[in-house]
Amino acid sequence: VNSVCIPNPIDISNLPEPIISSSKTIMFLGWVIKTKGIEELLSAWEKVYSQNDGWRLRIVGPAKVEYLDYLKSNYSFKGVVYEGEKNHEEAMDLLNSSDIFILPSYTEGFPNAVLEAMALSKPVIATRVGAIPDMLADGCGVLIDSENSQEIITALIHLIENDAIRRDIGNKSYIKLCKEYTIETVFNRYMQEWGNFT
Repeated sequence: VNSVCIPNPIDISNLPEPIISSSKTIMFLGWVIKTKGIEELLSAWEKVYSQNDGWRLRIVGPAKVEYLDYLKSNYSFKGVVYEGEKNHEEAMDLLNSSDIFILPSYTEGFPNAVLEAMALSKPVIATRVGAIPDMLADGCGVLIDSENSQEIITALIHLIENDAIRRDIGNKSYIKLCKEYTIETVFNRYMQEWGNFT
């Protein structure tokens, strides 16, 4: 039996209209825990910020107080805005007003946050784990190795310095999302597959 891989869909009807942001903001959205690559991100950010101090890193997601204290005592947090946990609508508004989305996780399955960033036309930097390489294939994002601060630095500087590339990746990812990951598209694929069995 041939196995068919059908992706999880995303409901884009409850997302804001994508805007092209010029807020000079990079956003991380997720649990603020070690395995999300937050330490590599903060380490890389110190270097990136020293060369691009007009930019800022926005971190959105729940964190334990002890871990946040640990991060603040080990990394500079210059140009970093920790927003804490937000409801979905607030998180999407913050993502929409950002220029770049980053998810440097050690492990992921099929991360919804990447789909949401694609649906908002944001260029995504994410690690080669789980389904992410498929999601960001065809020039729809920048792939990096996990646990690698240097690759985060290179990817961030590349996108920060290239406005046209940011827009191009954002446009491609939005088109791909509409073609492959919306509820309608995924539903149609299920119907097609079911049709093959009847």
